[in-house]
Amino acid sequence: MFNGRNSIAPFVASPVSVVRKMLECVDLKPGERLYDLGCGDGRIVIMAAEEFGARGVGVDINKRLV
Repeated sequence: MFNGRNSIAPFVASPVSVVRKMLECVDLKPGERLYDLGCGDGRIVIMAAEEFGARGVGVDINKRLV
């Protein structure tokens, strides 16, 4: 365990530039729903909502990160 009993891997944040490129590559449209399993701090679903108008759902085993 890396960050306590509810963690199976260390949290490693994706750079903002990488997150934006990932969302551009999937051609995310306003109103579409994006699920991020193992979302960590939620930066992917947050950017999907704020910059692409999508609806995001993030799930993480570590409730301190969500």
